[in-house]
Amino acid sequence: MSSPNKEVVLNIHLSELQNSKAVVIKDYGTQGTAQYYVELNLFLEPESSLAARRPQVRCDSESLAKRVTQEINYAKSVYEENRHSLLASSKFSP
Repeated sequence: MSSPNKEVVLNIHLSELQNSKAVVIKDYGTQGTAQYYVELNLFLEPESSLAARRPQVRCDSESLAKRVTQEINYAKSVYEENRHSLLASSKFSP
């Protein structure tokens, strides 16, 4: 099943994200198929339910789920690196 649609299905700021992972859910019924998801682990808020803080987005293939997970985790690491970086000040520049 290949879908050419590229649309935002979930919008989460990187400050709310802990990490993401690819999840495979296998159906051991008669067809033996699998479904592929990207699971986003969000920081928990006291009034939130646990399930709402780990949303899953379905993907067409395992390779797509892994690629999306890799991109999300990379974006999160760049965000955290920038957040903890010091800005160069003109007073201290040579």
